[in-house]
Amino acid sequence: MNPKVLQLPPMVSFPDKDWCHSISDEEWEVYFNSWIFLAEAHLSNSDFLKISTRDSSVKNFIVSYVTQTALLDELFFSKFSEKLELLRKICFCICYKLLELKIPPPELTCWDFLADASKVFGRINGKKLVKLVNEENHSCYETTLTQLKALLIKELNTGIKGNLVKLESNLKRSNYLHSVSPEAAQFLMAGSDYADALISCYKIMNPPLRRIILSNMYICLIGLTRGETPMISALLDQLYLLKEAAEAHSTGPLNANDSLVSELVTATPILRSIKQRIKETGSGLKRAESILSSLEKFRKSSRNANSQSFTKSKKTRKPQNIMPDNQSIV
Repeated sequence: MNPKVLQLPPMVSFPDKDWCHSISDEEWEVYFNSWIFLAEAHLSNSDFLKISTRDSSVKNFIVSYVTQTALLDELFFSKFSEKLELLRKICFCICYKLLELKIPPPELTCWDFLADASKVFGRINGKKLVKLVNEENHSCYETTLTQLKALLIKELNTGIKGNLVKLESNLKRSNYLHSVSPEAAQFLMAGSDYADALISCYKIMNPPLRRIILSNMYICLIGLTRGETPMISALLDQLYLLKEAAEAHSTGPLNANDSLVSELVTATPILRSIKQRIKETGSGLKRAESILSSLEKFRKSSRNANSQSFTKSKKTRKPQNIMPDNQSIV
């Protein structure tokens, strides 16, 4: 190797979240200073493509940093906010450069990494990363979405017999991806199998997991109205399926108000949001008004509505380490 080429020591991976609170502040200072120094050196290196992309420790650090910081609590971020903010900016830039490669590291194109990155780097920057993967490596993106859909449907259909902690975690993570990528939401909502799995699982789940299922359904439906090509026809098909599911539920032995559809139209602004979006697109309004009117009938009366406002509860549960949606770190 050319002796003039800059030689950098390997980057140590970000510690597992279970260890983070047992590391002293002094040790963290050493970690942060080392990571920032090495990350900046790699980023400014004119031989980034020759050196940094071949140094597996760089990729491993980015993956560990994104995965673990996505799990950390507000206390940790408040203690090291300045160093973490600088490190986050540098890591985003390195991550973007790695995803620009003709063949990017496969770990960085997986749905779970992209979901965590959308949480850690914020919606605007997460959208940039996902868009880059979708446009430059569409087959990779489609493959990971196929894996995500199969995984979630399997876990939802397994229900209470499965690992509920894992199901909740995967649904929460996927929500971040759907929020920045309408294409992801549209992929999951193709056909009826995913919506059917959400509806069926909701019936038998505990309240915390029900809230996650509710938010997932809401985000996916709204995703059909977004993107460069809103899928209004597919959205109306999904709404019709929801109407059929609600009607079947209301004639069964269970409480008519205890369904995902009833909760969706009561606790979220789904009907209003969809109507407004369809008006903006100017497509399918007449058919939409009929279906939306039918779904409105499943709204709980005030005396039966025990749900909190979706928008308010969503705001209070928003993780503190997410960057505000209107900010970009680059």
